[in-house]
This record gives sequence, structure tokens and C-alpha cells, in this order.
Amino acid sequence: MEKDDLKKFCSEESLRESFLTPWSKDKYSMATNGMLVIRIPRLEDIPENPNAPDLFGIFPKNQPEDWFEIPPLPEEEYESCEECLGSGKARYGKGKSPETCEGCDGKGKFLVKNQKIEIGSAVFAAWVLRMIADLPDVKIGPMKPGDPAWIKFNGGDGVIMQIRSQRRD
Repeated sequence: MEKDDLKKFCSEESLRESFLTPWSKDKYSMATNGMLVIRIPRLEDIPENPNAPDLFGIFPKNQPEDWFEIPPLPEEEYESCEECLGSGKARYGKGKSPETCEGCDGKGKFLVKNQKIEIGSAVFAAWVLRMIADLPDVKIGPMKPGDPAWIKFNGGDGVIMQIRSQRRD
């Protein structure tokens, strides 16, 4: 894995500047978007960032009992933007010409981010699982409901946050 590969796990928009680019600490290079953390052996072209979060503490202390493959994921779902009614263009002021919709950046739609996938006894957001699904030989090891789950892949490891399920057992 190289720096550009690690960058795709960073947040595209974040109030925390340290989530926008990979950083190195000790013997690792890391990236996060707030829902997952990817950790690989240190890359020399990724500098340390003194403002980066110290995420070592969120890694589980024990190995999970079971490791699971990521199941087939459903197709991404989209909903139409209410501001432009799906056209990607909106009028901002009476008599003005349509321009790129500010609500959806002209896409006319939003990715539905509430698709849930159950793995073992844990529940994850499908959009986050899609981010890691192509990692080589990726496995996920849920610990217990609600806790971060450990992921491992050929070349590194990481942590993925669970989402709360609305399911009532």
C-alpha cells in the first residue's frame, strides 16, 4: 500500500484537519475518516503530524473469537436532492438563471448512508464496508455489539466503528 492508497481512507470533509490526510506515528502510517482507521507499516513519505489523533487506544486489546469475510454488499442506494428535485440545478433568487445546486454539488442525488449490514453480532454501515471490501484478504473481527471491530488485511490492520441497530431482538 502506498500513500495514495491510504488517502482514500481519509475524510473528504472534516472539521478535524488531521482527518484529511494520512500521518505517521511510531512504526505506523495511518488514515481515518472518523468511522474507520487504517494502519500499515510506516511509509517514509508520510510525515508525523503532532495534531493527529492518538488512535492506538481504540484498537482492541484481545483478538476476536471469530474473523469474518465481508458479505456481498447491496448496491448503493441514492435519494433525490430536495433542493433541486434531482436536476442538479437550482435557482438562488427570483429571476436568476439556474446554477449548480449547492445542496448536492450538482449531482442531483445523495448516497443513502443508512444501509446496515450485520456481521456476526455487530452492525456496520454498508458505505464504510464498501471502502474496505477491496483490501487484500480483508477480514473483520467484531468483538461485541457497539464496540469497534478489528479489521485485518494483507499489509495492515484497522478498526471499524459499528452503528446502532434499530432492530429489537
